[in-house]
Amino acid sequence: MPPASSPEPRESARLAKTREQFLTAEEIEPHQVRDAILASWWRSRRWNVAADRIDLTYQRDPDLDTPLTRSALPVLRHLREDLDNQPISIILTDPAGLVLTRLDAGRDLDAHLDRVNLAPGFSYAEEYVGTNGIGTALEGGRPMHVFGHEHYAEHLEGLACAGVPIHHPISGKTVGACGICGGSTKAAEAAAGTAAKLIAAAAVVIAARARLRARAPSLVLITGCSPPESVVNPL
Repeated sequence: MPPASSPEPRESARLAKTREQFLTAEEIEPHQVRDAILASWWRSRRWNVAADRIDLTYQRDPDLDTPLTRSALPVLRHLREDLDNQPISIILTDPAGLVLTRLDAGRDLDAHLDRVNLAPGFSYAEEYVGTNGIGTALEGGRPMHVFGHEHYAEHLEGLACAGVPIHHPISGKTVGACGICGGSTKAAEAAAGTAAKLIAAAAVVIAARARLRARAPSLVLITGCSPPESVVNPL
């Protein structure tokens, strides 16, 4: 799925008005918002997600010693290094949207994300937060980009986010998601668009690492010795 184009200022104002019309149950003219976003807004309404605030409950301390985290964290840390000095946060969640880790993006953005509870231990599933890059990607089972006023909750309108589901290499089951989040200014959105492509590639690499890890015990049984580090940790 190619990245959606970030809205121009005039489009952003129109989108904000369209969102307001939706929230006040007014009729929306056709083609005022992307189909995937409108479908997510309807789901958010059915879940009774609050549109005027972000007020999440801390769920639990994330478990960072799982097959997902062992496969994903080295890849995402490497990606974070490649995006050095970019005001973009990299996020890993479990399949229910629970944030497992968030890699630092700079003081200002980190403080913003803390204020909206996009932090370890909180769930960004669509049923709790409404339309957002990670939760909507998990809900739809495909990569998703959400810009500015496309977010359902108004305190997220200052962000541009993208999420990509991570699939089990054998069963195809969704085992988590990786995502990026940055400011919704034009420059930040452009940087986020580049980062989103890298995140999509990272999801593929993470699945490949998981496949190699799954095969490692078989290699031990067959050969009687442990596989080389390049197999267990290919990156």
